[in-house]
Amino acid sequence: MQPKIDKATVDPSKSFVHDSFRIDRREDLEESFYAQFEDYILDLLTAKMTTPEMSDRGRLNPRRLWRNGIDGNIFDKPCDVPSSDTALVILLDASSSMNEKNQSFDPSWRTSNLDLSAAICSAFARANKELCDNAIRLEVFLKTSTNMNLGNVLGENPCFITRAYTSQKDMNPKTLLKIETSTPLKQDRERGSATPEYAVLPAVYQWAHDNINEPNKVLLNLTDGEPMYGAKRVGEEYSSCLYVSDLRDLRYKYLKDWQEICVLLGDHNWRDPFVYSDNPIIANNQNFAPEFFSVLSNLMEENL
Repeated sequence: MQPKIDKATVDPSKSFVHDSFRIDRREDLEESFYAQFEDYILDLLTAKMTTPEMSDRGRLNPRRLWRNGIDGNIFDKPCDVPSSDTALVILLDASSSMNEKNQSFDPSWRTSNLDLSAAICSAFARANKELCDNAIRLEVFLKTSTNMNLGNVLGENPCFITRAYTSQKDMNPKTLLKIETSTPLKQDRERGSATPEYAVLPAVYQWAHDNINEPNKVLLNLTDGEPMYGAKRVGEEYSSCLYVSDLRDLRYKYLKDWQEICVLLGDHNWRDPFVYSDNPIIANNQNFAPEFFSVLSNLMEENL
C-alpha cells in the first residue's frame, strides 16, 4: 500500500511565474544583460580567432586578385571558432527569500534577486546558444525544499532539484525567465520554500555520472541563505538536520572532480563561508548583479 500524503499535492505549475508584470521586468533585464554578454563574447572571439591564412585554393577572395596577380595566394582559408569541452552546471537557490526585493539594485522595489538571477542566466544561455553555438554545455537546476513536516512519509522536509534548462535540447533560453521559488510539493495552506543547499549533491552527482561526458565539469552554486533542510524538534525549538559542517563533507565527497564556484548572496554575515567553497564569492545586494555577470563572463573566457 502506497503511503498517503494528507492534503498534499504535486503542482508542477508552481515552478513558473504567472505575474505578467514580473515577466516583462525580467525580459527588460535579460535584454540588457544579453547586450553586455554579446559585446564581451564578440570581443573575446575576435581576440581568440586566428588571422585568416591565404592559400592557392579555397574560397576566392576578390580583393586579392589585383594585388596578387602573379602568385596563387588569392583564396581564403577558413578558420575555426574556438570550441569547448566543458559542462557548466548552475545550481540556483529557489528558496522564498530569493523573492525579496533588491532595493540596492532597484530603488523602486520592483526587482528581486530571483529576477536578476533568472535574467542573467537566460542572457548567458542565449549568448552561448546564438553566438557560440552552445560551445559550453549548460545545465541549470533549481534547488528547493518544502517547509512541510511529512514525518516518515517522504522524510522530514524533502528537498527537490528541478532541471530548468539544458543546452542539449532545442530549448528557448528565455524559459528561464519563468522560474519561481515554490517547491513542487504543497498543502492547502501555502507555505514558503527553504534551501536544501548541498543536500542535492548526491542526486546531481548521479545525474552527471550518467549524462555528462565532457571532461571538464564546473559547478556554480548560487545561494542567499544558510541551510534550512530537514527540521527536527528539539524541545520547543527547531534545529537543522543538515548542519553547516555537513556542507563541507558533501562538497568534498561529491565535487572532488569538479571545478567549484560558489556565490554567497545577501547583506548578512555568513557563519563559515568556506564550507561552501575554498574561495567563496560573497556578494551583497548592491554588487550581486555585476559579480554574477563577471563570474559567467570569466567562465566563458576560460572555457571557450
